[in-house]
Amino acid sequence: TELLTYILRGRVRCVLRTVVTGFVEEVFFRALILGQLLQYLSTGKALLISSLLFAAVHMPFGVVFMGLAFCAGVLYGTVYLWTGKLSIAMSVHCLVNLPLLLFGW
Repeated sequence: TELLTYILRGRVRCVLRTVVTGFVEEVFFRALILGQLLQYLSTGKALLISSLLFAAVHMPFGVVFMGLAFCAGVLYGTVYLWTGKLSIAMSVHCLVNLPLLLFGW
């Protein structure tokens, strides 16, 4: 039972980390950065820059992961712009992070 408890605690921590990370990243990159850029730039340029910044933050995970993060940033930003709801972008972010959680990227 100790092994099962250890495994479950690890999974709970991973789930919490994934959810919290998605929440924080969406508030920062979509609500704050994208929101500010939209005041000064076209929608396309603002989305591009915020996605590049999102990718740059993921640099420690390697170039391939940065490319994936850029694409994900475009997706999350587009969802946010289309719906106007940060909660939906957060939900999409959590769904995209789910395979990372399950397969341990």
